[in-house]
Amino acid sequence: MKKFSNYFYVILILSTLMLPILPVLASPTTAQPVDVINYMGYAGSDPSRGWDPAVHTANSPLRYYGYNCLEQLISVPYKWDGSWDDMIPVLATDWSVEYWTPDANHSGGIKAINFTLRDNVQFHDGSEWNSTVAAWNLNRVLWLSGGFGAAAPLPSMVNLWFKASDWEPYFTPEWNFTWAIGQNATYGGLVCQEKSMFGYVSWINKTIAVDNLTLRIEFNAWNPKPLSLLSNKDAGLWHTMISMETYATNYTLLKIPKWDSTDVVHYVGTGPYIFVEHDTVGLGGGSVIRNDDWWNATAMQALGFHEVTEGRLVSYVRGPEGELARDLALLSGDIDLAFDVPAMPVNFDQVNSSVNHEYEDLGVDFRLGPVVFLNCVNESAYWTNPALLNKKQPALGNATVTQMWGNPNGIPRAIRQALTYAFDYVTFINTEKGGRAVRAGGILPVNNENNNPSVNLPDQDLAVARAKMLAAYPNETAARSLDGSSTNAEWINIGETNPIWSGEHHTESRFEEVNGYMILAANEIGCNYTLVDHPNGVFPDINTGKMPLLGASSFALNLPLPEVDIYPYLNLFLRTIRFSAMVQGRSRNFVFFENATINGYLDEIYLNNGTKQQEAYDKFAYDIQNYHCPILYTTQQYHGMAHTKEWEYAMFSSYYDIMYLKQVDWTWIYPEEAIPGYSIPIVMGLSIVSMLAIVYHMKRKNRLR
Repeated sequence: MKKFSNYFYVILILSTLMLPILPVLASPTTAQPVDVINYMGYAGSDPSRGWDPAVHTANSPLRYYGYNCLEQLISVPYKWDGSWDDMIPVLATDWSVEYWTPDANHSGGIKAINFTLRDNVQFHDGSEWNSTVAAWNLNRVLWLSGGFGAAAPLPSMVNLWFKASDWEPYFTPEWNFTWAIGQNATYGGLVCQEKSMFGYVSWINKTIAVDNLTLRIEFNAWNPKPLSLLSNKDAGLWHTMISMETYATNYTLLKIPKWDSTDVVHYVGTGPYIFVEHDTVGLGGGSVIRNDDWWNATAMQALGFHEVTEGRLVSYVRGPEGELARDLALLSGDIDLAFDVPAMPVNFDQVNSSVNHEYEDLGVDFRLGPVVFLNCVNESAYWTNPALLNKKQPALGNATVTQMWGNPNGIPRAIRQALTYAFDYVTFINTEKGGRAVRAGGILPVNNENNNPSVNLPDQDLAVARAKMLAAYPNETAARSLDGSSTNAEWINIGETNPIWSGEHHTESRFEEVNGYMILAANEIGCNYTLVDHPNGVFPDINTGKMPLLGASSFALNLPLPEVDIYPYLNLFLRTIRFSAMVQGRSRNFVFFENATINGYLDEIYLNNGTKQQEAYDKFAYDIQNYHCPILYTTQQYHGMAHTKEWEYAMFSSYYDIMYLKQVDWTWIYPEEAIPGYSIPIVMGLSIVSMLAIVYHMKRKNRLR
């Protein structure tokens, strides 16, 4: 008993000493070395899919390393308004433009660009940057995108190649590609054997190294804004420049330079940082180190930038679990910086109320999301043709289209229209987004240069929604005793018990916030939804063929639509789609929308600029938003960057480069009251008194014995 008492007293004394300082020890600290920043990324698909800029995918690590290690000819400034005069010179210092001859149906087409390249620039391997290397990079991407090697055409092909016959009605004496119709695609002296590329013409006609520092690019495409495709990282990263010396030794079967995904060295570019390593499983991320030989190092460091010596990427899985882990790491100081984007939002309220963090508000994001894709396949003669649906396809492992993507079962157009008027946008923004979003601007986002607010975008109006149902389904509504005077409860009851139409809404944890709103919107027009969950995510299951895309009534995804030069995106999501493009990932028309008039509007947008182009955008937006309704436009979220106050960030370009971070003199601030209601000095004083009392009691007890 005596031995137990002694142990008990020792424990009491140690506890009395330690309790007051435990809150301090438990407080977050910033333990990273000076000039080293830990920044957040998220793990999506297999990294090997995206090591090569030519095959960049949205989920590849390239976005995090590529922004810091690789550079392009020119860059777009932050919040670019589309003016070429504001473009930022990077590996090119100057450029001049030559135009195609305009006529009544064509304007603004660029025939050629002459670039003056920056002198005294070296790649990370010490090799020289010059016009030969620039031409090699562009030629390589065109060959790979067109499927000239062993692999199939890449998704970037949709922007880098065009089918000659599609533009035959618009040919002029100067701009004419009749010679390519029905022929094998060719570029740079090579002939493509890929059947799906028959009749295609490359976006670039040829690249010419005029001299060591002069590059001339001659175009086949009319595209009025090729500079944005040469600079806009949101349109892909194929145009970033990699070292010819490091990578020209690897070839496809046709001797096309490629980047083998098993290469140890990645991202050998000219950028301000050098890639070190990446391993999502073993390292939980990767790192870059500062390139002290960067051509712009002296100038940027004189301004206080390019100070970070090492950047450590910490990967988090996409979805609520990863978001929670990332937020805890940010608030505890384990990571210094996290990007707040719709695909991986931060907890704004927690960050904004933290005395140790800053939130850089970057305004309304260009991504719409989540939007709801509404299946239009019923109106496509092509995708409902049994000859296509039941044929065994070698590209699908000899499965049929229906075996891979299900039976066509879209949403009738009238119901799509009604759903756009039934969805409760205001409550969704205020409740699910906490007011951190605005109503999406439609197919042309609110911050897009061509958005016209006068073009109608449906808001919630149940009277209009039900009028469309009554007009389209007079027999069905009459049989259910529904008319213009029916109450909301009566419409909902029919939707729940005897729906006019039923569909499946495919969902995942990231977008479950939409589920209840879609079911309620359907019920309020006498229809119903059942939910189909995708634990791996909707987009991953689309890519792997696990989602019956033809039969999926609706699903939610984020939709990236940039502020300028939106045509490539509209073409990608809403241009008529065919099997080869779908199976090769060259289209994002996941709702199988098909309409000749809409294709014509896209043609007008592509072939013109100025007033005529804007008129085409307006007609396109009106028809898409009010008649065809392939997409239900919910919100555009605010986005930004959350970081500890150890850092300041200057947003010069449109990309998240750690080069623009400045380290400042700052110390982590601990709460004044580590234990709620008590200050540490008071608790320490009480602990000392308690300890003395225990010692006194022990001595008195020993004397009594």
